[in-house]
Amino acid sequence: MNTPYQGMTAVTYSRVSTDDKDQDPLHQRDEIRQWCEKQGVTIVGEYVEERSAKDMDRPQLMAAIGQIAIASISTTDAVPKVNLLIAWHSSRISRDEQDYKNLSNMIESYGTKIRYVQNPIETESDAGKLVMDIEAWHNEKFRSDLSDHTKMGMKQRSLAGNNMGRHYSVVFQEDIEYNDAGEPCLKWDRIGNTMVAGKIRLNDKVKHRTVIVSEQDFYRWIVEGYSLTKIASDKLHVSKTPLLKMITLSGRKGVVDELIGRTERGSVGKGRETPEKAVVKGIGSEQSEREPLQTEGTTFETEGVSE
Repeated sequence: MNTPYQGMTAVTYSRVSTDDKDQDPLHQRDEIRQWCEKQGVTIVGEYVEERSAKDMDRPQLMAAIGQIAIASISTTDAVPKVNLLIAWHSSRISRDEQDYKNLSNMIESYGTKIRYVQNPIETESDAGKLVMDIEAWHNEKFRSDLSDHTKMGMKQRSLAGNNMGRHYSVVFQEDIEYNDAGEPCLKWDRIGNTMVAGKIRLNDKVKHRTVIVSEQDFYRWIVEGYSLTKIASDKLHVSKTPLLKMITLSGRKGVVDELIGRTERGSVGKGRETPEKAVVKGIGSEQSEREPLQTEGTTFETEGVSE
């Protein structure tokens, strides 16, 4: 039985993102294959990806359009013309109304028509253009509503005291306390009167765990002549950035700056003054003589924080 598309060639495009919950792009591809078989269409290229439709930075979509563009100017039979671009639904191409229109115009300028398995309307006809304009608007509205709902959910979780940001790479032992649920929190990290949980990772089984350092050991390392960069890399095994962040957030920046300044002026530090004579806030000779903190077994990193 002949169909309107009998003997045509097609490039197919399948896409899912986190917005699509449990969908699998291969399911879309399989439905497209079945549609092509019934219509007598020969597939000359298949493109599948898991990517958001919020912009055009999608390698597989660009590759599909590239094949269509090259085929449109080819003069050899080795590069077959592409009659159709087939997707499961218009939202697979884009959820942005203007991006969708731009892509449609570009593809059609190469002499290729667009068809959707879920709505095989003639998109290039006047009626088809009207329907697709409405559908493009609906797709964009869906994306906008989804974004608003996500932000509202994040706000509600934050108000409930749950972590909605990155985990900490390093924290000071003296700042840790536990909330009513027994979760480790930082004394100063609150939303209103609610302590924020989930920013400290103490589980040995997780990939990124939080490094815990004693305030006294940290100050002692500075007295002994270690720079913040060296403390971060050699003692804590994190980058300097999260260490500086924790110093600032915990209100220790003034003490640290003063101590570093005294060290650089030669009043403390190796070869200048013995640690026993360096008495800093919270540090006496007894702490200065202690061995550096052993981080093995107690060293944790923070999930989601680049180091």
